Amino acid sequence: MSEDEQTEPEVDEGEEDTPKRTVIVDANALMMQFQYHVDLEQELERVIPGAFDVIVPRQVLDELETKTERASGKEAEEARLGIELGETFEVAEIEGDFEKTDDAIVQIAADRDDTVVVTNDKLLRAQLRAQGVPNVHMRSKAFLTVEGFPGF
Repeated sequence: MSEDEQTEPEVDEGEEDTPKRTVIVDANALMMQFQYHVDLEQELERVIPGAFDVIVPRQVLDELETKTERASGKEAEEARLGIELGETFEVAEIEGDFEKTDDAIVQIAADRDDTVVVTNDKLLRAQLRAQGVPNVHMRSKAFLTVEGFPGF
């Protein structure tokens, strides 16, 4: 092929049929990048099939802000860095009178068929399982793994 000839890039036709998922990230998931040195975005791309958008509920950033004020040392710094990371994604205003951040996450995740939640919170993961919502969580303090995706 000469330098003047160009070829069209190959397109994976299968991805067009895959619905774009929404990935909701909670507070401990934002902090894990700094606690365990795991690249959150890279790991999400590895474990979630197809295209997705990451959103962070405003309540999650508020929770981390509270942690920066109440904690000290390393934990406060990880929370501050978690806020910075969270602000690189879409921040979602979730309407409702929720007692806890987890309640807001479960509500939005249960209302949509295409949602995945990233969390290490065992109680939240149990609530998500009960609602049939897939989740991604840390395994062996080294990488992310999926739970609840068909075929995984």
